[in-house]
Amino acid sequence: INRVFKGTKIIPFFAIQFKKAVRDMHKKILKVVKARREEHELHGKDPSKYDLLDLMLTTPLRTDEKGRKIMMSDEIIRANLTTVLSAGHSTTTCMLSWTCNFLFDNSLG
Repeated sequence: INRVFKGTKIIPFFAIQFKKAVRDMHKKILKVVKARREEHELHGKDPSKYDLLDLMLTTPLRTDEKGRKIMMSDEIIRANLTTVLSAGHSTTTCMLSWTCNFLFDNSLG
């Protein structure tokens, strides 16, 4: 049974590496969000040139009972961008896999 579970000695190391990589990615995304927020506060931006991050920074989530706009925090924007980036990565990978399968599968005619 030791041979079967021999690889488990390595797994904690990979888990630590993965968590460190995720923390680093989150820090980089937050850095971009903060820089873009500062850019908006200092200079503004033409709404016709907005991208997804600009929309998240400038569109209020809702208004409170006093009519004040409640905006997304940097952490919420970071979480949304991480989701969008990973979802885009997965769907692109899946699409490329199926495309290669159909291109190289001779049984389809």
